[in-house]
Amino acid sequence: GTLTVSVDPSTVTTGQVAVGTTAGATGVEWGSIKLTATAEDIQLTRLKLTLAQATGGTTTDEVPGFAGVSLYLGSTRVSGPLAPTGTNAGGDVTMDFGFTAGSVVVPKNSSLTLTIKADLNGTSTGATAGESPTFHVADVTGAANLVDSDIEAKGATSGSIVTSFAGTLTPETASNFNAQTIHKTTLSVALNSASPSGTATRSSNQTILSLDFDAASQASVEIDKITIALASNGGLQDGAALFLKDGATTVATGYYSGTTFAGSVTFIPTSQFTIPTTGKTLTLVADTTTLITAVSKTLAMTMDLGSSDSMGNVTEGDVWWRDGELVDPIKWVDSSSPVASGTLSY
Repeated sequence: GTLTVSVDPSTVTTGQVAVGTTAGATGVEWGSIKLTATAEDIQLTRLKLTLAQATGGTTTDEVPGFAGVSLYLGSTRVSGPLAPTGTNAGGDVTMDFGFTAGSVVVPKNSSLTLTIKADLNGTSTGATAGESPTFHVADVTGAANLVDSDIEAKGATSGSIVTSFAGTLTPETASNFNAQTIHKTTLSVALNSASPSGTATRSSNQTILSLDFDAASQASVEIDKITIALASNGGLQDGAALFLKDGATTVATGYYSGTTFAGSVTFIPTSQFTIPTTGKTLTLVADTTTLITAVSKTLAMTMDLGSSDSMGNVTEGDVWWRDGELVDPIKWVDSSSPVASGTLSY
């Protein structure tokens, strides 16, 4: 028989994980490995999983962040937890997972998926905020004897060592699995269900947008900067003032910059502004008799929350925030993006 090993298309997307100071996090999904058998049922007996060398260089060690790593078949843990040992500051770290007889059998001419899940320490018990560890199976090509490859597998009927191959999305490449970035806490941003849209009348103190900001239960979040893009059918006034408000309190004042058709406003709080674990709804308020130059004009707003690639490299978004651990602000939010308002028609 032969065994094809690949990254399953359902593997978890890149994300952010809140671990708190001491609480940590359990059962965090880190990727999925697809196993496909041909010619006969194939029994998996061992698999070496590699924690890739840390991208931060020789001073960065991601090993202390892990309390344990396990492999799951559906909702059943079939191996682990194993805690990685050593350091991945200057090289890869491997973990050798064993499977009891019959626990992982890939059906003939079919597939199954193993899911990598990790238990994480808190930022005061081993984890470091900002790290983006990645796992992979470093070698899946050759005899599945744990020598010529990082897999040991036998034909369930023949009892013979099978030959293993890498699938289309090879698990030998760490970047094919999506990194999860560790933070003390995380932030989510969404459009509030009551955010205004539809027909509107210009007025001196009008709420034009409502946004829900929520911090994870582990800790509050500090907001550094919020940028909101504005678009119209030609009715925007450059230099018009807008106000970001928490209830009746003005958090920050910004000024529209752009053309009559499109531009943006940036808000930088003048003092520390915190989103508690219970969340806050912030509103955008403007004198729309100034911001919108005439009737029959429209207004729509968006925020791009940014993103992170499979290795943790960030594309900056419109909301910058702090988790109380990192010196520099975190420049993307792990929420559905973009956040888009409805259209206001004046």
